[in-house]
Amino acid sequence: MSLRPYNGFGRSPSMWPAASKRRPASRITRWSRRLLSKPDAPDECLMIERPNPFTTLSSQIVWTCPWYRVRQDEIITPNGEAGTYNVVEKADAVWIVPVTIHGRIAMIHQYRYTVNDWCWEIPAGSVKTGQTAEEAAVEELREEVGGVAGSLVYIGRFYLANGICNEVGHIYLATGVVLGEPHHESAEVMSIHLRSIEEALQMARTGMISDGPTALALLLCADMLTQPIQDGP
Repeated sequence: MSLRPYNGFGRSPSMWPAASKRRPASRITRWSRRLLSKPDAPDECLMIERPNPFTTLSSQIVWTCPWYRVRQDEIITPNGEAGTYNVVEKADAVWIVPVTIHGRIAMIHQYRYTVNDWCWEIPAGSVKTGQTAEEAAVEELREEVGGVAGSLVYIGRFYLANGICNEVGHIYLATGVVLGEPHHESAEVMSIHLRSIEEALQMARTGMISDGPTALALLLCADMLTQPIQDGP
């Protein structure tokens, strides 16, 4: 059985068979397509239990570094083709929306080497081995803006790049934050800026914030941010 590469980004002409040779859509697939064409499709689709349509034949770690590793799986795709799927394995991470005791959001303007750009962000970081997500949130808040929260509320989770990576992001809303001295790593080039809640939300809505997780976190917290916020327990 020959194996052809598959990277998860759509169909590769060298891998996928011609339309005339593809297997006919199953009854469930045809029904799903009809369902997706209905205005109320998203709500109904959430109720469908969908099994994994791929078959994994083998897995191996082909590259690793202190921050992540690459796993290579030999697979059979839903249409019966053999292929290789490369997955970046990375620890969970946390993003914290920090609201100070004065009702301002502590934001970071950080240089990101990977994209050669300065980005508006909120405190964030990876969950270390042995840590819970909440413990990581407390640590990152203290390290990046010197913050100690009066209250920490879990908002939700999301995938960062689910086409290539299994990293899960966790969002927290920290209120009653008292700012102190941050402790930045040598590769972290950033400055701390206090923004009003209205200004921070506007930055997320207008695209001024190019960091996706930061924009998502702010918008998911929008309803809570625009309500009266208690400064602690």
